[in-house]
Amino acid sequence: PTTIETSERIVVDNDVILDGEGNLTLDGRGLHTVLSVFGAPTDITVELHGFVVTGSWKDGAAISSNQADLTVSDCIVSGNEGDGIDGRGRLTVNNTVVEDNESEGISHSGDLTVNDSTVSGNEGIGVSAWSEGTGAINNTSVSDNATGGIHNGQGMLVLSNVIVSGNRGWMLELG
Repeated sequence: PTTIETSERIVVDNDVILDGEGNLTLDGRGLHTVLSVFGAPTDITVELHGFVVTGSWKDGAAISSNQADLTVSDCIVSGNEGDGIDGRGRLTVNNTVVEDNESEGISHSGDLTVNDSTVSGNEGIGVSAWSEGTGAINNTSVSDNATGGIHNGQGMLVLSNVIVSGNRGWMLELG
């Protein structure tokens, strides 16, 4: 396993698939800013596979996107002062653990799909879908989050085989 402690936000600006093969940790503790550890800007397609992403500072996120088509698979997003995953556009999260972040686990405005994942122990809401986009959460556990389990702002959200338990505040909130 290798840890890369970054002092700059890692930003990709073209379509790319990045594979950490389960052996690469991106640590943002060197940032000393409010920026995210990893960012994907507008109008690109990005896939992240097999990373641990940690150490984002407050008001940032471990992984952020701005109108990108972002897929996060087989990752661990944990120990961030900001959100775990935050952004706009299309977000797909597969077989990923989003836990113990000091803000929200997943906060997204756009189309959101979460499959076979665990979202737990975050200080904010486990999963927040904030837009008129569509969403689906499948075969996922959303538990023990401090503010609430799942928040759906305005769009359609379909839950299938989802466990929502132990969240403080509320389990499911519809906006």
